[in-house]
Amino acid sequence: MYDLAMVLDSICGPYLNLFRRIIPPMGGIDFSPVIALIALNLAERLLFNIIL
Repeated sequence: MYDLAMVLDSICGPYLNLFRRIIPPMGGIDFSPVIALIALNLAERLLFNIIL
């Protein structure tokens, strides 16, 4: 289980750190994963619209 967490952190950590620099945790809650998912969704939609 620990190995899986380390692999996921090594993959997702650098991407999430981009957003953690912009949006610090507020009240002990980290909103950077939510913002990161919204950014990925917007990028996906943009690329999809460009391709089609």
